[in-house]
Formats: sequence, structure tokens, C-alpha cells
Amino acid sequence: MKNNLLAFSIASGATIMFCIGVAAGVSMSHSEAWELTSDSTFRLQWEVVLTGLFGLVGGYLAYRGATHNTRHQLSVAAAMYLHKNNMLRYFVAATDPTHDMGRLILGEYRNGNIDMVKDLAQTAIVNMGELPFEISTNDNIDLYRKAHSSLELMTKLTEPREPVLMQTRHHVRELNDVLVGIANST
Repeated sequence: MKNNLLAFSIASGATIMFCIGVAAGVSMSHSEAWELTSDSTFRLQWEVVLTGLFGLVGGYLAYRGATHNTRHQLSVAAAMYLHKNNMLRYFVAATDPTHDMGRLILGEYRNGNIDMVKDLAQTAIVNMGELPFEISTNDNIDLYRKAHSSLELMTKLTEPREPVLMQTRHHVRELNDVLVGIANST
């Protein structure tokens, strides 16, 4: 929706600036152009300007109506994927240093006990599944691959490597955040 609103705002702003520019150019030589009831041949025709603006609003609403079903299907596909693959969210929460559970797990990880993090990563990989076709854009596929390969790397570690853990957490969180954004975009 943010992109649609931005496009609509740009189109409306460009139309308004064009109208003001034309009106200002005409008014420099003919001051009666701004008068609504003037009989001058240089009168700005407000009804044409308003018709153009209403046309933009109507076009925007038609576009939103025509794409609603597609946006809804994307949202449902992303929500279903997140529901089935909630281990992504659990992995991010379990490695978050701002939460009690994350601090506990990270403390264990730093002390050499990497089994808990490896198990979390393995469980996340097993439960990840493939991205649904509806949300398989190039960017989403790249995010998925980064998260998946980072999680696989975590399962193969033999000693604590905090930069690898933070990179994995970043990739998994990025994928999760994008999917949550798609799921909430209707």
C-alpha cells in the first residue's frame, strides 16, 4: 500500500504543480484568469482541473480494486508459511540478547555449549519448507537462501562463533520480517 500511496501522491502533486504553473503563467499577463466567474478567454477552467483530479482518484481506486485479490492471495500465502514455519520466529527470539531467554542461550553459547543453538538451527531448517509460489520473488528467494545456508552453517559449527550466530540471526530475522510485512499488507 505504501508504494501505491506514494505513486498516487507523486501523480497528484505533479498534476497540481502543472496546473499552478499554467495558471501562474496565464495570470502574469491576464489577472482575470483566476476569477471563477470571469468571461475572459484566458479564464482557468477549474472544472477541467477538477475532472482530471477526480480521474486520478478514480484510476487509483480502480487499480486498488483490481489488484485486491492478488494482494490478498500474497498475504494469505505469507501468513500460512509463517504459521507453518514458526521456528523462524523462535530462532530469532531465542538468540535475541535483549530478552531473558536470548541472554541465557547466548550465555551458554559463549561458554562453549553450542548444542542448544545447533538444535534450534536444525529444527528451523527441518521446519522451513519451500517458499510458496505466490511469494517466490527473486528478492524473497535470495533471503530464503541466505537464511537457509546460514542455519546450515550453524548446525556444522564445532565451537562458538558469535559473528556467525549474529549473521544467521540477521538473515533469519530479515526473511521473517519481509514475510510478516507481506502477510500484513492487505
